[in-house]
This record gives sequence, structure tokens and C-alpha cells, in this order.
Amino acid sequence: APKTAASRLEHRLEGLGGVTVGVLALHTVLVDAYIALDDLDGANGSLQAIESVAAATGSVRHEGEALFAKGKLLRANGDGAAAQILRLAARTLSEASMALPACRARMELARTLAGADKPVAISEARAALAAFDRLGAAPDADAAAAFLRELGVHGRTGPKNLEVLTKREREVLRLVAQGFSNGEIAERLFISVKTAGHHVSNILAKL
Repeated sequence: APKTAASRLEHRLEGLGGVTVGVLALHTVLVDAYIALDDLDGANGSLQAIESVAAATGSVRHEGEALFAKGKLLRANGDGAAAQILRLAARTLSEASMALPACRARMELARTLAGADKPVAISEARAALAAFDRLGAAPDADAAAAFLRELGVHGRTGPKNLEVLTKREREVLRLVAQGFSNGEIAERLFISVKTAGHHVSNILAKL
């Protein structure tokens, strides 16, 4: 439940101290928990912490996470700028090789546009669904498919042609699905960043 999650995360943050890179992941989850609880002040506090980390590191990844959190909060506030920020978040996260968070940002964008621009919302959701299926992110894919059904759209497709991937490519795909960048994939698999990028390119081409 969001209330329990928020309480546990707050307790964990108390033990970690100030705003550092190490607390960023906790604050990104807290933004969602606070929004679910309709505690927008709490969500804004976590957003400010994320933005502080992003400003300090200058990391594209952290910038994308800050934009995503901001877009979700703007949407919760009914702010018309939410769609623009979420679109930028999806692009920034994609540039940081964070495929899964980028797709989630696209889904948030689709939900934001559902009332104002249904065709674009459907297009974004379809693209996100296809990507979720390719990444093997089943819960996200199911949620995207349910959203499309709510808009009167069908045509769900599951992951296909996974058998054409090598064992190493499947290992890389699992890490991509978890939101790891090429550099992080390289570190975990003890390969070069160039090789990790090559595997990702092959996966995309095959699927």
C-alpha cells in the first residue's frame, strides 16, 4: 500500500542522512507513493531532492529521472505543462540508455493526453506496449494493454522472436529491462561499453 511504502521509505531516508546520489532512487519511489496518497507537498519535497542530485551530478540519467518525477507531479496537479515535461523526460531517459524508465514516461504521457489528444495517446501507448513486450516487462505491458482497451483499442502482441537472441544478448536484454545504461551493463557483465552497445544494437535489430 502507498502509505506503508511511504512510511518505510521515509524511515530509510532518515537513516541515510542528507541528499546524496544514494537517496535518489528512494525519492523517485516516494514521489509515486506521495502522489497515490494525494500528498502533493510530500511529492514536491522528494522532487526537489531529486533535482538537487541531478544538478549536482550533471548526469543525463539523473536529469531524466528528475524530469519524469516533475512530469508526474505536474500531472497530479492538473498542470497543462505535464505533457511537455513527460515528453522531454522520455527523450532524456532514452538518451541515457534507460529503456524501461523511458517507456514508463511514454505511458505517463499517454495517460496525460488521453482526454485532450486521444490519437496521440493511443500512439504513445502502443509504442510503449511494444517496447515493454520486447523488454519482457510483463506488468508494465499488461497495464499498457489495459489502458489501450479502455480507449477502445485492441491488438495486443506478446514478445516475439526471443529465440533468435544469443545467451549473452538475453543477459543484456534483462539488464536493459531493469533500466541499466550501457556503461552499467558493461560493468555487470565485465565487457566494454562499446561491446554492450553493440549487443543492444543487435537486440533491437533482431526484435
